[in-house]
Order: sequence, then structure tokens, then C-alpha cells
Amino acid sequence: MAYSEYFQSNEFHDLLHHYEEAGLEHLVDFSSGDLTDLAEYFHTIGDMNQALKIVDAAIDIYPGAVGPLVFRARTSLVKDGNPKLASYYADLIDDKTDLDYYYIQAEIMVYNNEAEKANDYLLDKYNEVDEDDRQDYLLDVATLFADYELWNYADSWSQNYEDKEESDYLELQGRLMSVRQEYDKAEEVFNLLLDRNPFSTAYWNLLACTNFYAKDFPKCISSCDYALAIQPDNADALLTKANALFYVGNIEDAVANYVHYMKVCGEDIPDDVDLEDYFKQIMNTQ
Repeated sequence: MAYSEYFQSNEFHDLLHHYEEAGLEHLVDFSSGDLTDLAEYFHTIGDMNQALKIVDAAIDIYPGAVGPLVFRARTSLVKDGNPKLASYYADLIDDKTDLDYYYIQAEIMVYNNEAEKANDYLLDKYNEVDEDDRQDYLLDVATLFADYELWNYADSWSQNYEDKEESDYLELQGRLMSVRQEYDKAEEVFNLLLDRNPFSTAYWNLLACTNFYAKDFPKCISSCDYALAIQPDNADALLTKANALFYVGNIEDAVANYVHYMKVCGEDIPDDVDLEDYFKQIMNTQ
């Protein structure tokens, strides 16, 4: 089950309620897996400070546990841009045969522009993966490469995945279709996934991006609005909606969404988002 679905489940709602009642002072009552899930949840809703408090406490309570250390290693890469710190956390993992240990080591290689090395490493580790886990491994590796826009590797790893109706597989295929500019096919896939899970902001954002690339800006704005109805401070939806509003000439609302986006992100605006350039373009339209 993907995190987006798990976070909507009664099981997770019970866990979150238990955490809200217990607070940070009683994290010893939770397993390392539960603490990692809580950290992922707060990360998803944009509260990175809370996520890091939980995961750092989990590392202290459960030294060597895979989940918290992988989370901390990934944030060191994605948030801090610090592959050396990521390697430090990864090396603290006790079980170096865990699939997540393989993934984080490969991700560090990818981050360091060593995609071919990462691919060879993961191919080598495939032989050590239990046969029952190999299908999950194929899809996880494909998704890892897709997250870094290494589409050829992503496509190659997904080829031998057998369950063609599985949601995570379909999500990846939709992303690949969008990259290949097969926008109608991608839209069909994301709508199918939304039929299964209409409250997934991730799926609405993927559909919105596909609409944007297809230059269907009204539909893009509508898709963003669905995501924002579910999560009003969803940064991806705010930025995509602002861009689409700019292209349809609604400058006032575009600016409002850019400002909201900046407030949500704070100091964590991604390096590839050039808001100064956006505002220069807006000024040139006045």
C-alpha cells in the first residue's frame, strides 16, 4: 500500500491519534516503523520540523533501525543537499541486506551523478534479493530512477514487473507516458488511479502536471483545485496552479498562489524553482 493510501486508512488515523495524545515525550511507546510512518506523514503535509523531531528521536530509541535512518539519509540528500551526511546515516543501518539499505546507497550514487554505477549496483544486488521480494524490488528501483528523471533506467526496470494493474506500477507508467508526450494516455491512467483513490493529492498533482504539459490550462487549474481542496497548503498544487493561471492571463490570482507557495515552503523552496524569474515575467506583462 502506498503512503498516500495508508495515510487515509483507519489504521493510520488510530496511530496518529495515539501519537497526538502521547506527544514527543512518549515516543518509546511506538515502534521504529510507526515512528517512520509518522515522520513520513508530517513530511507529506509540509511539517518537516515535526518530521525530523520524530525521526531523530526514533534514531536515539532504535539505533541501527532501517526506517528512521533511511528517512534521515534521504532528507540529508533532498533537503540539505549533503550526500556525505546521507552516507553517514546509511552506514549506521545494522541490516545491510535490507532492500531499503540497497535503495539509499543507490540513491546516493544517483545524487552524485553516478547513475550507471547505481544501476550496476542494483543489478548486482538483485541476485541477493529473495525471490518473493523481486517484483517489489523491480518497481521500487524503477521508481527511484523516475524520481531523478532517469527515464530510460526507470522504463527498463519496470519492463519485467508483472502486475500491470497495480497502482504504483500504473502511476509510474503514467509518468513515463507524460515524458513521452503521450498526454492523453497519461491522463487516462491518472484518472483511473483517481477513480480508485479520489483523495490522493499525489494523483491530482500528477494529473495537473500532465494537463499543464498538454497546455490544457483550465483543466490543469481544476486538477490543482481538487488537490488543494484536500490539502490547502499543498506546495506542488499551488505552484502548478500559479503557473497555469499566469499562462491564461489571470495575473492577480497567479501572484496570490505564488505568494501562498512561498509561505508554505519558507526556506525550503527547491533549487529548480526560480520564483524571481516568474515574477520578472509577470512584471513584463503589466
